[in-house]
Amino acid sequence: MVSSWYMAIDDLDGKFFDYLGADNNYELWTGRLKDYIADDALLICPETSVVEESSGGIIGTAKTAWREGRRATKSPWDMSSYAYNGSLFPYTGTPSYHTHPSDYDTYKKLTDVSSPNETPVIGDAWWRNTADMSNTLTRLIPTNLSAPRSGDYSGNSINRFITNRHGKKTVMSFVDGHAKSLSFRDLYRQQWFEDYDKDIPVVNHP
Repeated sequence: MVSSWYMAIDDLDGKFFDYLGADNNYELWTGRLKDYIADDALLICPETSVVEESSGGIIGTAKTAWREGRRATKSPWDMSSYAYNGSLFPYTGTPSYHTHPSDYDTYKKLTDVSSPNETPVIGDAWWRNTADMSNTLTRLIPTNLSAPRSGDYSGNSINRFITNRHGKKTVMSFVDGHAKSLSFRDLYRQQWFEDYDKDIPVVNHP
């Protein structure tokens, strides 16, 4: 899937698409890739099932995809088993929980990413994209790995990538194009944004 992302970014002359999408219509990242992915089935991990169409957002689990029925993106592009690194949405200044509190936390274009081999793009997850990943937030591994949102959950949205889908591993793709499986502890040790501190301890490690 990261190859489809690369094609989309190439058509934008190396610039990253923002969270709101064209004309501020709240187009999901999945919708931004629909012209580049050969089959929408690629948005769904073989280990997960899809959920019925909904007018609201449906949180995913280890075994089900998430579905976002509140945005401009229409079925079947409104659901996925994967999430997007929100730091690759350029900060727009919009007062929303979807944006970072400061401009330097996000990247605007491909050449801004100084560690492409460590900066995540898309990976296994239970909700659509990260939001706040501030260095001040607790780095928590939930004890309920089958339905992480229903248990002990911190505001650090990196843990949206933590599910018991692949034996306590998360498959993640990176800006340089490679992909690999990461332990939950190593998930927090990637370069999520430019000033991200990888040495802050992780708690509740199973």
